[in-house]
Amino acid sequence: MHLDLGDPQLRDAGAEILARYNRDEHEHNTGVAIRDFITATGLAQPGEIQMEAASGNKGRVDLSIDSHRLYIEVKTRVGTASGGAEPSPKNLEQVDGYLASSADPATIGVLTDGKHWLIRTCGDEPDTVRGPPFRHTFDTAEEWLALFEWLRDEVFAQREKTSATPEEVGRGFAPGTVDYESAVSAIRSLYQENRAAETVKIKRALWESLLSVALGEIDEVDLDDLFVRHTYLVTVIGMITQASFGIDIQALAAQDPNDLLRGDTFRDSTGLVDIVESDFFAWLVEVDGHETIRRIARHVGSFEWGGDPSGSRLSLVPDSHSIIRTTKAWRVLHTSLVGRGHRGVCRDRAAVRQGARPRLRIGLLPSRCH
Repeated sequence: MHLDLGDPQLRDAGAEILARYNRDEHEHNTGVAIRDFITATGLAQPGEIQMEAASGNKGRVDLSIDSHRLYIEVKTRVGTASGGAEPSPKNLEQVDGYLASSADPATIGVLTDGKHWLIRTCGDEPDTVRGPPFRHTFDTAEEWLALFEWLRDEVFAQREKTSATPEEVGRGFAPGTVDYESAVSAIRSLYQENRAAETVKIKRALWESLLSVALGEIDEVDLDDLFVRHTYLVTVIGMITQASFGIDIQALAAQDPNDLLRGDTFRDSTGLVDIVESDFFAWLVEVDGHETIRRIARHVGSFEWGGDPSGSRLSLVPDSHSIIRTTKAWRVLHTSLVGRGHRGVCRDRAAVRQGARPRLRIGLLPSRCH
């Protein structure tokens, strides 16, 4: 489903959840608002959601979505304190009971009051409450997209990874998709907020300087937007490369997201240098871009790139299928982000051979010139 990020109905659906939380409404009413948000964003179809569904001999769960192996238990407040984010043992015990009585051990549970969201899985210790990404806080209606992404990536995510075919990569990362638009928007905001910082200014200036050396005089291009999109492209490709060597990028993102851009684990594990390195586009690690890096890593990690996702077999050279996937991903992503704007550059390069200075008119970088 393609989401229109500017659709006010999506924001309103999220706002209704918080409104019912703030009014201390009955949990059923909040559950209805959550159901409406889930269907409005396309996470599930109305017919897939059962309310007050029986769960073994443990009573009735507020929302049950069997097609996604999911229970959602709604409370007026998840904790005992007013507005507290820490869940009460009684509420945890209730969700854990639903999971224990489920016929499918892969079923997951969510405990929420509309503002605070916690994931429970079968076998969780009663007194253990894990941190992010197993929990999320929905503070304002403007954060509806973050709630949607968390639900999609952590709750409704497919248990099996998506095959990294050119078609799936194009659908998953191209402009116009939720993941691309939200990631680029986050990077753009970080850039606008930190463009005056010395480290960002220097990297941006060096990038533009080398771009001019490679392609000649640059005009008719929004270089700030180009820099942002190039940052996204290089970040994604770097993560794909690491995943193809068997590095669990989602686990690494949770522990040290900056490592994914610096390439420390990649170098230590493979002995390879100058492949994943801190460069012009690693400025995200210097401006508190941790959550943006994690968001991108979660999405990249939802695809099967090859290697050993358990991290038990890190190979110096990935298998041929992984190499093919990574190469195709680069081509698809480059084409999606650049389009056919490189043709103008190619024409100008032809002019250079005749003594004129080239100009970069549109696009990111030329994919090939003859």
